[in-house]
Amino acid sequence: MIKVKIKFFAGLKALTKKSSIEVTLSGPVTLRELLREASSQVNLDLEGKLIKDGKIKDGFMVLINGRNAIYLNGAETIVESGEVAIFPPAGGG
Repeated sequence: MIKVKIKFFAGLKALTKKSSIEVTLSGPVTLRELLREASSQVNLDLEGKLIKDGKIKDGFMVLINGRNAIYLNGAETIVESGEVAIFPPAGGG
């Protein structure tokens, strides 16, 4: 069994009403599968919110153990343990 901590920031923290959750998995999964698994804990379709056409949506930053998933294998990056941090698009004016 492996454990992955998922941290939410800014608007996602407000939407999920949590700053982080921990997901226990039987083995390594893709980022997409991890988001699907975590959705039930936060009552939000994380996969639908963050992924479109097999890619991480523009503006979102997903760090897997400190490394940007876009520069790894995107939504298909294998997550084996550790921490995933999710940042929504930045706003401002």
